[in-house]
Amino acid sequence: MRHFRLAAYMPLLASLLVLLTCADTAFAFRNLSRQSLDPLPSWNNNATKEQILAFIKNADNPTNPGFIPQQDRIATLDLDGTLMVEKPQFAQLALALEKLRKQAKAKPGLRDKEPWKAAVNNDETYIRENTTEILLKAVEGMSLDEYRKASADFLKNEHHPRFGVPYQDTVYKPMMELIDTLREHGFMVYLVSSTQSEFIRALQSQKLRNIYPHEIIGSRVAVEFEAEGPQFIQGSFFREPDNWLTGKAENIREHLGKGPVFVVGNSMADYEMLSYAVHSPFKSLCLIINHDDEAREYAYADQDILAMAKKRGWTVVSIKNDWSTILGE
Repeated sequence: MRHFRLAAYMPLLASLLVLLTCADTAFAFRNLSRQSLDPLPSWNNNATKEQILAFIKNADNPTNPGFIPQQDRIATLDLDGTLMVEKPQFAQLALALEKLRKQAKAKPGLRDKEPWKAAVNNDETYIRENTTEILLKAVEGMSLDEYRKASADFLKNEHHPRFGVPYQDTVYKPMMELIDTLREHGFMVYLVSSTQSEFIRALQSQKLRNIYPHEIIGSRVAVEFEAEGPQFIQGSFFREPDNWLTGKAENIREHLGKGPVFVVGNSMADYEMLSYAVHSPFKSLCLIINHDDEAREYAYADQDILAMAKKRGWTVVSIKNDWSTILGE
């Protein structure tokens, strides 16, 4: 009787054995594929790419001297000019100018008043020297929800004047791959930008799916909470500290309680954030995105940050030499 029962179960046991074998094979194949696939396919195979991958992999290897405990694997990235195109104007400013033009069209009396006059006439000098005023006038009186929706609509529907794609598609493909690779190796990734947080969250919800809303550290307009609604109404000034220069380092410390070990920026506005990583108790890597490719993007190298990179041993990423594609074209 016992032999009969065992024989009855033999087909089932054989099926289970086949399933287990297939599962082991699939697991091994996935691991092999993960190891063999290029995590940064839009980066050229050179010393820059090798250095970046080595740092990230070493940080995730407990037996390596470059190991960093997971709770300390913090990466902070700038947005404009680092993660997405910022010329001829960064996206938030382009939206603000569009809103001022619409306001001037609805109320013609505004056309002779600044900053509406500058927006209508595209006065580049005034715009450059009064950017903060323009950004604030465009949002004053709007709720945060209204502004986020307006930002999302703009990013989706308005096209970049050079690339001819929606602004939300002007995110650098090599940088998206870098964020994915950091995530794969246990890094927490934060966007630290002078661009307003709500604008970045609109971009995040549509394009930056590998970034979460709470991982955005941006500029914040003072708001007034209205319980009826409820809603947050934006005021006429930015909250201190400005998320710019020293304010970036201060806000990182305030939000995270510690500093980064991996930082990417592109200008002297990121210098303090980059310097914060240098003083980490762990090994750190600082990258400077150098805009040196006029043919595919724009050429406007920040000579001051490049000189500082040379002095401090930071790694310069040449868009021309290190990226095989810009937007995935």
